[in-house]
Amino acid sequence: MAVVYAFIISLFVYKELKIKDFPKVLINASKTTGQVLLVAATAMSVAWVISTAQLPQAIVNVFSGLISSKLMLLIVINIFLSCS
Repeated sequence: MAVVYAFIISLFVYKELKIKDFPKVLINASKTTGQVLLVAATAMSVAWVISTAQLPQAIVNVFSGLISSKLMLLIVINIFLSCS
């Protein structure tokens, strides 16, 4: 509904969009949508691989053996986040 409203406003009120430009706008919108969906699909695939490989559990096991204090864990996490 918002797309139809924006189309009508840009066509009649602002007069920025012509009827002949509409197919080009649709093509550009579909390209952008495809790019966003590709990024989302890739992120979902990587998340699935990480969770299937149980990587978070392995990281917890490594850090729980090395770090005994909660404060030390927070310091290590802050150092890791500031370096990346």
